[in-house]
Amino acid sequence: ISAACKATMEHDSKYLMCIKAGLLAHLQGYAPAVSVEFARKSLMSNVRPSFYEVEEATSKVQSV
Repeated sequence: ISAACKATMEHDSKYLMCIKAGLLAHLQGYAPAVSVEFARKSLMSNVRPSFYEVEEATSKVQSV
C-alpha cells in the first residue's frame, strides 16, 4: 500500500510542478506560447507531448 501511495503522490507532484512551471513563466512576463513550452519541458520524457501535439491542442483553444 505504501508503494502505491508513494507512486500516486509522485505522479501528482509532477503534474503540479508542470502547472507551476507554466504559471511562473507567465508571471515572469513570457509570452503564453513560451510559458506553455516551459510547462511542457518540465514533464518527464515518457509523458511529455511533442511540440506539434501542443501546437495542435493550443491552436484549437479560442482566445478570450
